[in-house]
Formats: sequence, C-alpha cells, structure tokens
Amino acid sequence: MKIVMNFAQNVGGKPDLESIVSKVKDVASSMAPRDGVIELNLVGKRRMTYLNKEYKGRRGAAEILTFDYSESDDDLDYQRDGQTLGEIYIYYGKIARSADRLGISRKAYLLRIIVHGLCHLQGYGHRDEIQARKMEEVEKRLLSPILKKEEMAVLFG
Repeated sequence: MKIVMNFAQNVGGKPDLESIVSKVKDVASSMAPRDGVIELNLVGKRRMTYLNKEYKGRRGAAEILTFDYSESDDDLDYQRDGQTLGEIYIYYGKIARSADRLGISRKAYLLRIIVHGLCHLQGYGHRDEIQARKMEEVEKRLLSPILKKEEMAVLFG
C-alpha cells in the first residue's frame, strides 16, 4: 500500500507525523494490496467531530476514523483513481492527550493509532473479544520491529 498524506491548515501534530512517515510507509508497504493507496488525513477537532457524528453516529471527536472503500456502496463510492482503498482521519489533539496520560511518546502512540487504522482497512475489527485479540496480535507483529519494548509494554500491557 502507498500512503498519501493530507494536512488541514493550522492543526497540531504535523511535525510528529512527518517524523514517523517513513515507518508508516514501511508498515503499509508490507500489507496487501501493494498497489493500493491509503489517504492519511490530519484534521482538527471540529472536522473530526463532524465526521464522527455524520458517519459513525457518535458524539465528540475520535482519535481516529477509518473509512474502507473496498466494500463501498453507491452512496460512498469515493474511489477517485480506482486504487484508493480507504482513508484514515487522525485528530492529533486527542492522540497527544492519550499519549501524555499513558506516559508514552506522542510519536509512538500516533504510530500505534495509524497501524490500528491500517488493520481496519485490512478487514480486522474489534466487535467482539476474539476479533479484538486477533487484531491486537497483528498490531503487535507490525509494531514490534519499530517500537521499543517499553513502548510496546505500555501500549499492549
């Protein structure tokens, strides 16, 4: 998979995201399909709140929202070039607060959240305990070569 990044104006987190982009691309390139494109969007609180309410029916701003276009219906046909697999929206403000609360670097937590979104685009979910465990194992496998053992322990217990 290839990653295309989009940054909303005046949102935090751009330097952190830019500093881990090579790691994100390494992870994405190890996933199928190799010719697919993922759009990674860094947005502010207002945009994330809107997206969360409009598409997920939830209140407030989420850390991440993932939109999978591989199974899109006519109302959500967003495949502009025939290869766009999906979009990941990131709200850095909430990610930063979560990282600080956990006592982990913002970059490590941001990377974990992006990998979580990439796993969703691969069909993994967490609707039940079995799915959640399977998804977490994939996340661990993808992140363990990249993150320090201490970071992995904080993120996955």
